[in-house]
Amino acid sequence: MNRATLKGYWKATGNDRPVKHDLRTVGLKKTLVFHSGRAPDGKRTNWVMHEYRLVEEEMERERVGNGSSQPQLLKTFCILMLIK
Repeated sequence: MNRATLKGYWKATGNDRPVKHDLRTVGLKKTLVFHSGRAPDGKRTNWVMHEYRLVEEEMERERVGNGSSQPQLLKTFCILMLIK
């Protein structure tokens, strides 16, 4: 996935972490840090974004639950916050 912008790029850091509901893993969380400039010489900033995505099992459960071949949920969404 291309995460480049006009001013820099988002770089994934660490491993994806599971998002659980009860005991079931329903999604994965990826942490990205914004680097200003162009890769690979970009300068790390204090901007952090958390990207969440559903696991395939949850996408399939949604397809079956609504009687459609198309899921009603987005596969990936992001929440942006500034961490100092």
